[in-house]
Amino acid sequence: MKKLLIILTLFSIISCKKEVLEIDINLPETSVVSSNSRWGVVKYPYIRVRKSPDEEDAISSAFRQGDIVKIIKSSEYSTTEQGEDIYWFYTVLDDVEGWVRGSNLSIYESKEQASTASKMFK
Repeated sequence: MKKLLIILTLFSIISCKKEVLEIDINLPETSVVSSNSRWGVVKYPYIRVRKSPDEEDAISSAFRQGDIVKIIKSSEYSTTEQGEDIYWFYTVLDDVEGWVRGSNLSIYESKEQASTASKMFK
């Protein structure tokens, strides 16, 4: 029993020496790293793009079903319609930018997810 205790003590002393272990980890590049970017996929055949987050404001353009838009920001307030809170998103697609109703988009955390989902809408 004493031999076992001595062996365990020696083993623990020997194994406690300070040693720096360096590991070189190479991670693949990915666009998912940016946590602020969100993407939307247009759910309906055509949706209106407006100059401000207001249903009464002028229409500046339109997006088509399956289009993938980058969401830049959301409205600070929501409107209630049929008991549902509606937010607006300021979006960009190529050279078209403007506000769209959040209910017209499916929201995703990465462009890759949005790209996969857009295939279901086309």
